[in-house]
Amino acid sequence: MNTEHFKQKLQEELQVVEKELNDLGWKDPETGEWETKEGDLETMAPTQDSNEFADQLEESHDRESQLPGLEGRRSDIKHALTRIE
Repeated sequence: MNTEHFKQKLQEELQVVEKELNDLGWKDPETGEWETKEGDLETMAPTQDSNEFADQLEESHDRESQLPGLEGRRSDIKHALTRIE
């Protein structure tokens, strides 16, 4: 069975997933866990508009909730590529 086609598709999907992961966060080299990019939350002054802060906090939580699914997809793809080899 020629698996080259499937290997190529998996590698393309891996690139997409890794780009999404890198857009949402960064991998902590000490723990190996993905952390969300906090964006403007860390630099917002306490006097900033509370609605703006709440919106940014919600966006941060949305990014954080996407990480486990993307990590799972990445792991599944890598496992599939290993099995093809």
